Amino acid sequence: MASNSDPRGSHRLQTRMVIFFFAAAVPAMVASGVAVLVFDRLIDRETSTRASRITREVNHIIREERRRVSAKLEAIVTHETVRALTLKLRDANGLADAESLAADRAVAHGLDVLGIAKVAVDDGTSEILSSAHLPMSIGDPAPPFASIATSTTPVFGFAHELVEANPPKTVPVLMAVVTLSRRSARGAPRLVVYAGTRLDDRRFEDLARVADATLVLTSADLEPLVFPQETEPALRARALERGSTIRLMPIGEESATKGSPAELRIYVHTTGLEEARETFLELAAWLVVASLLVGFIASRVVARHITRPILDLASAARKVGAGDLEVHVTTKSRDEVGILVGVFNGMTREIAESRHRIQRAERIAAWREVARRVAHEIKNPLFPIQMSIETLRKSYAKKHEKFDAIFEESTRTVLEEVRALNQIVTEFSEFARLPAPRRTDVPALDLIDHIQRLYANRGPEASARGEVVIDRADLERRGLPTLSIDRDQVSRALLNLVKNGLEALPEHGGVVRIDAEPMVRGGLEGVTISVSDTGSGIDAEHRAKLFTPYFTTKTEGTGLGLAIVHRIIEEHGGAIDVESVVGSGTTFRLWFPAHPPDVSQQLEPSS
Repeated sequence: MASNSDPRGSHRLQTRMVIFFFAAAVPAMVASGVAVLVFDRLIDRETSTRASRITREVNHIIREERRRVSAKLEAIVTHETVRALTLKLRDANGLADAESLAADRAVAHGLDVLGIAKVAVDDGTSEILSSAHLPMSIGDPAPPFASIATSTTPVFGFAHELVEANPPKTVPVLMAVVTLSRRSARGAPRLVVYAGTRLDDRRFEDLARVADATLVLTSADLEPLVFPQETEPALRARALERGSTIRLMPIGEESATKGSPAELRIYVHTTGLEEARETFLELAAWLVVASLLVGFIASRVVARHITRPILDLASAARKVGAGDLEVHVTTKSRDEVGILVGVFNGMTREIAESRHRIQRAERIAAWREVARRVAHEIKNPLFPIQMSIETLRKSYAKKHEKFDAIFEESTRTVLEEVRALNQIVTEFSEFARLPAPRRTDVPALDLIDHIQRLYANRGPEASARGEVVIDRADLERRGLPTLSIDRDQVSRALLNLVKNGLEALPEHGGVVRIDAEPMVRGGLEGVTISVSDTGSGIDAEHRAKLFTPYFTTKTEGTGLGLAIVHRIIEEHGGAIDVESVVGSGTTFRLWFPAHPPDVSQQLEPSS
């Protein structure tokens, strides 16, 4: 006999699978290296792009602030209250009304810094007349950049300015300054207005947060300003060391002593990108190692996963060839191999079912022939019936003196023969032309309850002979499923088995027990219903003939009851088993699938 497996073939397949998986890992290694190079280029490109974008944003903010401050300054110097001051520059009492003017105009135009001062042309002395950002400075000399205003055109640039605080502090400001000129005596003072916006506000703070960058403003006389303000010290140090730079020109650049040069350095945060790159490199290295390891393990597992079902299929095919149709190949695979195993199992199952159907059809054909012959033979009881009726008619016509006795005897004979004939014909008809099941959904527990109700009130005499026992609480705990069956036919089969069980009990009494439990058979879910009695049992010789038509061990009966039960079970796609021990009792087990195939068309008797 050939061997069930070929280890050499299995090893050859496993070797090929190992080589295949290792070859599959090479592209992963190449792809990892290429991905690292591409990732580096992407980081550089992203850094450059972000730096350019932030630089444009900062320049745009500075240009917008220059335009905004210059426009507002021009609007302020054209205001009538400001121009009126030019006529009062020599009147000390008249200038007293100007103290609150800067504050009013700053609020009206939304400016951070606004001051009004008079500057002497001949000696350059100056005095602050009004200040919105530092009211305490009224009467003090004006800032150095105030003296550079020589025309009505605003001069714009970077400057330092003292603002109100406790104590007052110097802040960086984008400042515009302009002078108001009127015709006056030679050497008369000029009126100078300066306005600006602070650079330590939220503009650069918000921009730095959104752009994930650090902005550092440095000048000669101030501590560096870092945006965002809570940037870590290490990141601040790196920001001061590298980054692109925007130079902020001091106001009045032609006079370096009157302004403070400033630079705004832009540092793009690449910490996250660099950390991502390092993580990516580490992951790529682990990916290569893991791909090699997983490839080796997977090749062995997959090869075994593929070869084992194939070898099992080969062994099963040999058994089928030898005539064993009960072989079943088990696999958990859901791929093509699993489909192949499923098709093989289905094929063997269909072959076995076909053989079973052929055998069943042959038995049914034989039973039908026997039923026809027996139906012919039951005409025999008709003769005594006929003779009895003729005797009765003659006696009646002759007015026989013993007519009453003849009537009683004749009618008793007729009734007995008709009763026997009716029973025989009914059983034969049911067996020969049992209708196809009309299936409905019937809970298995309801079916058993129906049998119990039928035997609940049988009278004291019948109850003394035997008891029908059902443990309903236990059945409820088991959770019996719903069956798709013909309720009447299955009930008839169960009633027949219960009736046979009661008749098999000894005269001193006994028990017929009905039980049920969920059971999977042939891959189908279903229910097994058992009917057990404590009778005398059935020997092995008689058990082999139980479902043969017309076989009976009773003195009365046609021997078709169990044959009809067997056919009902088969037409429902079920199965029936018998266990019996002589002297202890008999158990019939009926298994019904929850959703059986419709086999009634195959068993439908021909006309």
